[in-house]
Amino acid sequence: HAIQFGYDVFEFEYLSGDPDSIRTYWQELSATWMEEVVYDYINDYLGYMPFFYNYPWLSLRTFSVNFSRPEKVFHPYASCVWGFYLQERYGTDIIKRIWDKCAAIRGFNLFSATDEALREVTGDTGFAEAYGEFTVWNYFVGNRAILGNFYNEASQFGVNMRIDTIHTVATNVPVIVPSGVKSKPPENLGANYVVFDPNPLSNQDTGGLRMDFIPTAADSLAGWKITAIPHRVGFAPKPKEFLYSFPLGRGEISNWDTYNSIIMVPTPINFGRSFAGLQYGYKVLYDSSLTGPEAFPSRDTI
Repeated sequence: HAIQFGYDVFEFEYLSGDPDSIRTYWQELSATWMEEVVYDYINDYLGYMPFFYNYPWLSLRTFSVNFSRPEKVFHPYASCVWGFYLQERYGTDIIKRIWDKCAAIRGFNLFSATDEALREVTGDTGFAEAYGEFTVWNYFVGNRAILGNFYNEASQFGVNMRIDTIHTVATNVPVIVPSGVKSKPPENLGANYVVFDPNPLSNQDTGGLRMDFIPTAADSLAGWKITAIPHRVGFAPKPKEFLYSFPLGRGEISNWDTYNSIIMVPTPINFGRSFAGLQYGYKVLYDSSLTGPEAFPSRDTI
């Protein structure tokens, strides 16, 4: 922390009137990340992992000193996985680049600093694109880890990403969840993981899934990124991003019979939002015409 203060002692988010008004989550997560960089063989960070993966709807901006809510107290340390993602995806120097840009402006500018640092390295990938990909990496930890893909130590995390809902999809019955009924909707920079499994009696039928993501009117402008992960056990997935155009997002997955499950991951990325959960619904139905080459109308996430 002394080194961080040398960069910018005011690099924290301040929320006036909040019981935890001074939020030093970036300092804590990057310090925990650095412990692992320096002492790679110790892995103390593993003790924090349940406070991230058991609470995926909590924001990356979560911070608290109220120990009656330990999931909020330890979430910033568990969020060191954001540092791991940045390091493994863009190189170790990316964290220093971010801190350099934090230091260039007195006060809190973490998210613009991260966006600028990423665009310098990649040319076209900013904070929102990287964070959407980060939510995909977080599904493949614990016993879902895939050797040679995503986090190097994913299999050691000792916890799986918590799933919000599992639906079994039949060819003749759509899955419909109305907007506004989620018990743990994602906060800004949080996520949900919704799994669609083919019905065992119909998973040999060729075709695919049409997927509509429908936020509430109040939350339709929350900067949603929605990713679909067509997952076949033992194989690296090719996640796809929904096309989101106010007021809903749409996507398609072809050849569902070749996958064990399809995972939908919605995450809101809008720094002006409060810490209230952001509500949404969805409609998913089978379409026999979605065969052949992948018919998803968007770019690869990875």
